[in-house]
Formats: sequence, structure tokens, C-alpha cells
Amino acid sequence: MNFVISVLASVIGGALLLVIAGNLSQKARWVLIGVLSRILDVDIDYVFKDKKSSEGDMRKEIELAHWILFFAGRGNELQRDTFSSVFSKHTSERLDSFRILLPETSLPSGEYNWLNQREQELATFDPAYGDGLLSNQVESNITFLKSHIKDQKIQLRRYNMPNVGRLVITDRCLFYTPYSKEAHGRHSKVYKFRRHCEMYENMLRFFEQIWTANENKAQPDAPADG
Repeated sequence: MNFVISVLASVIGGALLLVIAGNLSQKARWVLIGVLSRILDVDIDYVFKDKKSSEGDMRKEIELAHWILFFAGRGNELQRDTFSSVFSKHTSERLDSFRILLPETSLPSGEYNWLNQREQELATFDPAYGDGLLSNQVESNITFLKSHIKDQKIQLRRYNMPNVGRLVITDRCLFYTPYSKEAHGRHSKVYKFRRHCEMYENMLRFFEQIWTANENKAQPDAPADG
């Protein structure tokens, strides 16, 4: 009975903290959620309401990272301030490696095109899509990366698989953005997980498997591993 009461007290206390946090500043909410997640043994460090609200924290984490893994459906974020420290003229000496996975746009006849499947989803609510715009956006980001992947620290590979979310993984944390079939990814919540939790380890394993499976799709201009 004491155990049950203790658990209920923790849950109720956590709920009250979240209600109180809703009326405080973002910094205060961050602290309260961080404390609560550890008390209740929850893996999530923070939930951002959309991509824009996550950019500041993600940029700080990237600037502190020793290595970064990036998996996305088009990669527009690579050309924005979030990753500016990685692509600056003088790449931070702290960074050991940056591995990037972006969709393949040219596929053999008969092979299912998952990028096109995502474009058809986007076309249901955004008339700009449906005739190859998503592929063009991916290739634009590839063009941007070509001048950077000559650096031994930055590597790029392509993949063909369901376009369901974006991963930014560092040696410090994981940012996961699940894509909705009814909205652009920039409108989705961004979940931040602390390193070595179950979700972090699972997504790290996922990335490594996709990276290994697409070894033959390394960008030609990129140096070989090792």
C-alpha cells in the first residue's frame, strides 16, 4: 500500500509541476521538466512544440558535439543557422565526424520510391508538391554539401526508405522529429532525449544500420571511411 501511495504521489506531483511550469518562462519549464523526468525515470529531456522553438537548443548542442549523425527527409536545416558552426570556414576542432543520410532521388526502374511517396503525402495539403519539388529540394541540399564533404570529417550517403522523421544524434543527446502525413515537418513536435537512454540507443542503432546498408551509396566526392 505504501508503494502504491508513493507512486501516486509521484504522478500527481509530476502533473502539478507540469501545470505550474506552463505558467513560467521557457527556462523555468526546462528546469522543472528536467528534474521531473529524472524523478519519474522518463527518458525525454524536453518537448519543443515545433522546429523553430528547438533551433536554439539544437544549435548549442551541435556546437558542443564531438560527433553528429543526421538523418532527414530533405535536409533543408543543413543550410540554416542551426548547423552554421559545422559548415563554417574553420570547422570546430571539437568535431571529429559528421555523417549525413539523405534520400536517394534517382532509383532503378521497378524499385519503390519512398521519397515520391512522401511527396504525394505533402501534395494533399500543399499544392506546391506533387511534381518533383521534394526531389529538387533534396538535390539542392546535396549540391550545398558537395563542397563540404571533401573534409574528412563530413560524409554523406543516400537511402531509400520510408520518410517518417528527422534524427539529429550527437554524443550528448538525440533530437527526434516525427513527420506527420498531414503537415510539413517544421510543424511537428521535436523530442529531446538524453544520451544512453533506451530511445537514444535505439535510434543510434537504427542510424548505424541504415548507414552500413548504404555503403555503396556514399557520395562519390566523399573520402572513403577510415
